[in-house]
Amino acid sequence: IVVTSVYMILSRVYNKYKESVRQETITTVFYLTFLVYPGVSQTILETYLCEEFPTADGTDIFKSALRADYRLSCEDSKQRVIALVYASIMLIVYPIGIVLLYVSFLKRYHELILKQDASDLKEKEKSKLKRVSFLISPYKMERYWFETYELFRKLIQTS
Repeated sequence: IVVTSVYMILSRVYNKYKESVRQETITTVFYLTFLVYPGVSQTILETYLCEEFPTADGTDIFKSALRADYRLSCEDSKQRVIALVYASIMLIVYPIGIVLLYVSFLKRYHELILKQDASDLKEKEKSKLKRVSFLISPYKMERYWFETYELFRKLIQTS
């Protein structure tokens, strides 16, 4: 929200630099989503897990609480239902949505990525390619999509 607001303000103030501001905003959003992806995904998925706490003598279970927030009980709690609904929506937005965002941009720039080694790229094409450069730069060009696989691997590891 903050990045979008800054983009809107800067693009109106500096209208002649609108494309440059747009470029930097997209890159910033990619970096931010890349950084928060593992932690946010882990928290979202922990919402589905309950942790049981034994009594002092260790025989009976007296409390079952949500792993993401120990204040919420897992036994027929209206708050837990709300947390599960919210987590389900956020599951679509973060762990699934960020990967789909990356895939859509990589698919959109597929042709540019593959002909990137050729020197016949126009300045506008280079600018577009810069948007996804941090996703593709660590890999060989024929494996440019690998970062989306890495996000899935991170999700499995942090969950």
